[in-house]
Amino acid sequence: MIGARQLARAASKLNDLGAKPVLVGDPDQLQPIEAGTPFCRWVERQGAAQLTETHCQREGWQKLASRSLADGRVPEAVAQYTMQGAVSRVVDREAAIESLVETYAMGAAANGNPTSRLAFAHKRKDVHALNQVLRAVDDSSSELLFSTDTGQRAFANTDRIVFTRNDRDIGVKNGMLGTASAVSEREIVETLYGDSPRTIKFDPHKPQSFDHGYAVTIHKSQGATLERKQNGRQVVQKMKARMQSGYWVARPCGGLSL
Repeated sequence: MIGARQLARAASKLNDLGAKPVLVGDPDQLQPIEAGTPFCRWVERQGAAQLTETHCQREGWQKLASRSLADGRVPEAVAQYTMQGAVSRVVDREAAIESLVETYAMGAAANGNPTSRLAFAHKRKDVHALNQVLRAVDDSSSELLFSTDTGQRAFANTDRIVFTRNDRDIGVKNGMLGTASAVSEREIVETLYGDSPRTIKFDPHKPQSFDHGYAVTIHKSQGATLERKQNGRQVVQKMKARMQSGYWVARPCGGLSL
């Protein structure tokens, strides 16, 4: 997910230092926002070493589905999840959101832990709509209103927050998720997710690049970290796949290890 100019600057700097760049990535993932797809072109022309064994999933059918997705056989992958009762098809946007919210609420009631659930959508307006309805499921306490890069947003204790830009001052990167443990006019205290969770404090009036994090765009979900659970993850997704002009909503696979 690096553009041609960005890679050129990095390569030039490394060359000046006498260092050797090593590129690691997946040319089939979402492409850079900036112009050019240098990593993809490099792999096409020069070739690359590849990892072919799936480690992220434990169940056999999940590994097959992941392999199908990696090879571009999306219908086969969706069919695998559908057979496991993990995907349902609805005919319009409203029905998709309603189904997702129902699934999210069921997961919240069963597990209580919101850090293992995340909703996806292609468009920002859909992300905003999902954030509003999913936030209501968690029944937040008293709220405070703040101005953010994406507009006026109300935040309360226990709200999930996503950062929308890198910020070195508070040590966060674009797409990082966390849960607010204290919200005041002068300060928000947030615990970031990850293998080594940490707590940060920031002035909500200074870095305004944050938003509700119950749902994110597909692009922003690249690299997003959720807290892993011993018995698997309940990940609630909204996949606007537009296959046969329908909307797809992924459902949690009870008892399955993702």
